[in-house]
Amino acid sequence: MSMKAFPYDKSAALLDVEGKIKRSPLRDPIDDQIRLAAFQLGNSTANVDLLARKASDGSTQIWSVGDFNSATRRNLPTEPDQNWQVVGAADFNRDGQQDLLWRNMRTGAVRIWQLNNDAAQTISLGAVNDLGWQIAGLADFNNDGSDDILWQNRRSGEVVLWFLNRTSISSGSIVGSTGAGNWRIQGIANLNNDGTPDLIWYNTTSAETVYWLFKDGIPFQGALLNQAPSTDWKIAGIGDFNGDSGSDLFWRNDR
Repeated sequence: MSMKAFPYDKSAALLDVEGKIKRSPLRDPIDDQIRLAAFQLGNSTANVDLLARKASDGSTQIWSVGDFNSATRRNLPTEPDQNWQVVGAADFNRDGQQDLLWRNMRTGAVRIWQLNNDAAQTISLGAVNDLGWQIAGLADFNNDGSDDILWQNRRSGEVVLWFLNRTSISSGSIVGSTGAGNWRIQGIANLNNDGTPDLIWYNTTSAETVYWLFKDGIPFQGALLNQAPSTDWKIAGIGDFNGDSGSDLFWRNDR
């Protein structure tokens, strides 16, 4: 899955599925250069991990939150080059540990940190030099057990999949295009409960929301969802918030 980073402002907290604020496990005082990104460890909703990276020296930690009252921290290798940014997390080699996907925002290089406890093996996936191409998410689109890399070109609107076999690229495919404009991939979820990940799109100019349903890595159906009241409203998350086994959208007003 992809991750969104946010600054730690000494008031970070976790929300349960009912929207109630739980006591934050982030109690230790740390400086303002820390940036956090949240992701889920495995399929259990009880485990949330936070990737913490310090801007000044590139020191990196994973904070594992087992419940809403405790967190354990793991020191990872340091990456001092701030051009390298973590853009996703997945268990690429299926060893039960989340690995990290990095991209160099200057050169376009892509790599995996295959994690083994506190150690990381670096695996290069090559480079996409055109920085108009951005990694939009990770999911197993062809149901082969390996997470794949979803790309979107924000200038042309093209969407491409890199199909992975564990930590190597097995093939690539253009899966569609929205055309040039302001459509952005906002999330990946199994919307029709067929076991295949689908896409949620949002138009940053019109506030329209669209979904694409996928089968075997190919979109076969799309439809317009309800339009947001204004572009101040942004999709902040996707999950089953009411326990009906369907995907729901969590919205936040930026103003």
